[in-house]
Amino acid sequence: MVLHTETGSSWSVNIVANTGGYKLCGGWSAFVIDNGINKGDICEFKLMSRLEMWVQVTPDPKVASRTSRNGPPSCLPRNAEVKLRTVKPELEHVIQNALKAADASSIGPSFLTKMQRYNVEYVRILNIPMHFVRENSLSYCTDEKMVLRTETGSSWSVNVVANMGGYKMCGGWSAFVSDNGIKKGDVCEFKLMSRLKMRVEVTPNSKSAGEESRKGS
Repeated sequence: MVLHTETGSSWSVNIVANTGGYKLCGGWSAFVIDNGINKGDICEFKLMSRLEMWVQVTPDPKVASRTSRNGPPSCLPRNAEVKLRTVKPELEHVIQNALKAADASSIGPSFLTKMQRYNVEYVRILNIPMHFVRENSLSYCTDEKMVLRTETGSSWSVNVVANMGGYKMCGGWSAFVSDNGIKKGDVCEFKLMSRLKMRVEVTPNSKSAGEESRKGS
């Protein structure tokens, strides 16, 4: 889970099941320390997508006044964690559906690309269609990082560079191809979630899939 604040900074934390609900840990301690969060402060968590939240911290006025007199408070232990919510098992599917809906609502336009040899072999680059760039008013600086996310929840960082009046993905695209077993003829749908984030759905080429099944038998 990625936590964002109004400063523009972000922190990555682990989210794990916890007695019918979920909790944030493994990274939460750093978030607390970096943002100077104390006992009594109120944190509002606003869901941006399934794995992103905007956090607004309202300091406890009593703690704030004590801090100004006595200096900064002691740090929390490294194993600090926070419980998001405790829910009954029968309500868990409701929360999951809400998370999926929030994630889906953040997805914008998309484009399809049938993988060619240069996409998945040898050079291994992916051109972003110029019409898609124009229609969505996209603009990137040299070697900006694009995050590609799949339905498994995993993500990869790739470079976006200028290419003959448009843009292409490289530097990280090769790892994305290898890790997801993408082959020539497969169709990838790229769904724009934000300027530097896309969700990718891979549809295997039926011919390639058939050949693989015959080889395995």
